[in-house]
Amino acid sequence: MKNLDYLLEEKIQPLASKLVTNRYLASIRDGLIASMPIMIVGSLALVITEFPIQAYQDFMMSNFGENWKWFGDIASSSTMGLAALIAVIAIAYHLAVSFKRDGIMAAVISLVSYFILLTRVEGGAFQANDFGAKGLFVAIMTAILSVVLFNFILSKDMTIKMPEGVPPAIAKSFEALMPALIILPLFLVIRFIFSLTPWESAHTFIFNILQIPLVGISDSFFGIAISICASHTLWFFGIHGASVVGAITRPLFDSASLANFAAFSANQPLEHIVTQQFWDNFQGWGGVGGTLPLSVIMIFFCKSKQIKTLGKLTLGPGIFGINEPMVFGLPLVLNPVMLIPFFLCPLMCVSVSYWAMSIG
Repeated sequence: MKNLDYLLEEKIQPLASKLVTNRYLASIRDGLIASMPIMIVGSLALVITEFPIQAYQDFMMSNFGENWKWFGDIASSSTMGLAALIAVIAIAYHLAVSFKRDGIMAAVISLVSYFILLTRVEGGAFQANDFGAKGLFVAIMTAILSVVLFNFILSKDMTIKMPEGVPPAIAKSFEALMPALIILPLFLVIRFIFSLTPWESAHTFIFNILQIPLVGISDSFFGIAISICASHTLWFFGIHGASVVGAITRPLFDSASLANFAAFSANQPLEHIVTQQFWDNFQGWGGVGGTLPLSVIMIFFCKSKQIKTLGKLTLGPGIFGINEPMVFGLPLVLNPVMLIPFFLCPLMCVSVSYWAMSIG
């Protein structure tokens, strides 16, 4: 037990704390989470227009005409279709705030930097795919790079200071002028360098060299199994495994979700099994470890009054995936007796779900 305590306190806890509090991972996580309300609206529009019952489709068409799905197309392209733009704004804002800088100005500069890197088609129009899933990784990198430069320039006091009495909004705009004069030309240079390569654009390079391989790894059975094991190992030691592992996996899972959404909207086969929704829904019922059945067992089959009471307290929150009272109250943390089911239950759930979906 002393060796276990040493491993927890000296090795695992510091590493997990660094990952959770890392400003870059935290900004990516918070930035992507900020887009959830918009994405849910787009998903609901898709559910309404593509509800898979022919009688429903016939009813809607007969009452609202053949073009009744027009609002779904607009809603999806205006929400899911703009995922990369939302990400670059939200991530840049959160990262700038972590540096105690003006989040709005940093987000504006990051957004313009992202537009500089966008792929152009004939006539000078932007490539629409770059606004969605395909551009998500470029959006993340653009936000981080532009805000790091923004913070560096301001830390060196390379700003234009306005005299006292000037309205704060105008003063902040001029304070961001020098960073913009440095950052935006730098992204023009980056765009030019990529134009000289076989990929021709940053989006094509990142998508093919980085995004596709990483999403492919995370989308495999072994990828999701490793993620589950890593998360539950941290939970076993009392560390919030979902926050630590999720900071790394969420960009990959969200990218897969958006790619599936785009494929579904185009009436094409879905490309990915492991998405953020797969992670959220198929680890088991009741939260980490799939403990909702355990709550039922504690209520109806345990002889201990204390455990019965705890089961009643954890059943309600467990229905909504909240089981910290179970994890720390039973406890499951540092409980070697419960270690095997704590790991096997979610692994069995994702295994059955993954292989069932993989064979159709």
